[in-house]
Amino acid sequence: MSDAVQLFNLLASTCEFPDELQGIWYSSHKGNLNFTGTEVLGYPIAMSATVSELNFNCTEKNGDYYLLMADRYVFTLNTNVRAYICLRLHRVSAFKYYYYLGSTLTTIYDYVYGVLEGTAVSLSEACDRTEPYEESTFITLIKNDTGIIPAMTESSCPSQFLASYSNVLMTDNSGSTTCDGNSVDGCSSNLTAMSYTYQACSSGLVFNSAGSVSCIYYLTSNGITYLHTWNNDVTVDDSTTYRMVCYAIKSIGSTVYATVYPHFCSDVKQNHSDVASPGIKLQFSQSTQTCATSVTDYNYAGYIFLIIIMTILISILVIGGCILYKKLKDGDKTLKDTLCCRNKHQIQNQDQLELSGRDFPRIKTAKLRKVI
Repeated sequence: MSDAVQLFNLLASTCEFPDELQGIWYSSHKGNLNFTGTEVLGYPIAMSATVSELNFNCTEKNGDYYLLMADRYVFTLNTNVRAYICLRLHRVSAFKYYYYLGSTLTTIYDYVYGVLEGTAVSLSEACDRTEPYEESTFITLIKNDTGIIPAMTESSCPSQFLASYSNVLMTDNSGSTTCDGNSVDGCSSNLTAMSYTYQACSSGLVFNSAGSVSCIYYLTSNGITYLHTWNNDVTVDDSTTYRMVCYAIKSIGSTVYATVYPHFCSDVKQNHSDVASPGIKLQFSQSTQTCATSVTDYNYAGYIFLIIIMTILISILVIGGCILYKKLKDGDKTLKDTLCCRNKHQIQNQDQLELSGRDFPRIKTAKLRKVI
């Protein structure tokens, strides 16, 4: 084994993902990704006409920053290039993470740091994006082993969407095409989903077909709430309908303004009123219902943990009760045996005792009567 390979294996062994992250996770940016202890397998990336995905090895870790290196070179632009990815990973729950891409966007290589063959790369070099990262550009990562969004990955929707609106105006990003008279119900699905009723809106003004979307995660930055939602359509085509989108939301008076962009809010300029193509604009008005106060995140893992603890406690109480019952039952039998033996002993003692006291005259009198 060469020194270079030995060095690579040594570096790779010191960089590991959290144990709970292993398995299939859905990225709002890249779709399904397969995490092992030290790898990300099947990462979609179009580096050349013949390469549509790569496997990446974790080679360096510093806090919540991870450096990922492609497992092979790609021949592109008449040379061999190796891709590196910088991730900054944040945990929400055992079923939900979000991350930022720390490499700047390049025209050809996506959000990756590409180097020529034979060039060594460090974490600080690959993470060349200016910090602090814009909070709005987070990418959601949710556990998706079953292929269907698990309930524990859902979150309460932000306060602006904890209501029902009878009028939702939809326009394209330029404002030239509109669709009025739509409605949305944000109160009928445990505060975690929204149900749209669309009019005959033209293609490009809606990003899902059935109208049902689940809230996954949101944060607020500079007065604007950024929300990722999951499209509950059975299938999506990723050109007019998308599995996940990002909302930028703000309330002004009684009206809620929002823009929506596919996958994640990649454009740092996106806000509640401006969005790049193919993004759309929404205006929610005429509220007909307000829901109960929300929580920041349902964190179903916490509920599961609580259920487990309660189950253990109940089991302990049941087992303890059975043991106590058995002891009391055995003790009752022992007590009966003791009383029985004590009574027999007392009777035997009375038969053996010499008659005296008040019993003597009664017996003596009886004997005298018999003689007479």
